Amino acid sequence: MNAPRSGPVRVSGSLAAPHTGLPLDYQAFRQMTQRAYLRYARARTGDSATAERSVHAAFGELSKRWAEVLRSSCPAAVAWDILSRAVATHEDGRVDPRLQRGALLRLTGPQADAVLLHRQLRLTAAEAADLMGIRTSSLRALLRTAERALRVNPSLCDGSP
Repeated sequence: MNAPRSGPVRVSGSLAAPHTGLPLDYQAFRQMTQRAYLRYARARTGDSATAERSVHAAFGELSKRWAEVLRSSCPAAVAWDILSRAVATHEDGRVDPRLQRGALLRLTGPQADAVLLHRQLRLTAAEAADLMGIRTSSLRALLRTAERALRVNPSLCDGSP
């Protein structure tokens, strides 16, 4: 049997002390999602520093509510809602120009997120669905309804800049 590891633990690009008081399942969730959350926030805000502040705020709230989140029927969906609200709070009207904000405004929040994750950030449908806390079939339905809503500007749905 291996002895417990001591010293700092690498958690998604940053060093965290092994006894931070945060549950290991929270730390694992953060490690699994932080990179994708940052990519999403960067695409939404168009600014790395703003994206980092947004994701930091989301994980801060998530850590405070972690026990409640775990009791929910879908922790990933609760975490996605927290992230989406944090990004919207920090967005300040800025957005990556490739996302064609006018087109995104014609979509519901979940549709816009599905398009952004799957078409722009190139996550698989399963990866995007897992991140949002929904079924893959639900993500595909969001993409289909988004495509119908964006028939005037289909380049957003095919991943073109």
